[in-house]
Amino acid sequence: MDLKQRLQNHLSQIVRDRDPYFAPSGHFFVQQYIREQMQQWGDVETHSFTVGGKTHDNLILNLPPKHSQA
Repeated sequence: MDLKQRLQNHLSQIVRDRDPYFAPSGHFFVQQYIREQMQQWGDVETHSFTVGGKTHDNLILNLPPKHSQA
């Protein structure tokens, strides 16, 4: 699959109503989709924080260390 097709496939998954306040189910779906995509490269953590009395999440990708070739 070429780059253009892969990007179109990703966009077809995330282009939707995804506002965390007005479209929470779309927001949850996109958050999970991004998490699944990131997991192919390493462990994904969730960093929760509060702003204005609302809790939000950042996804953090922990990449495995590169192995040096000696």
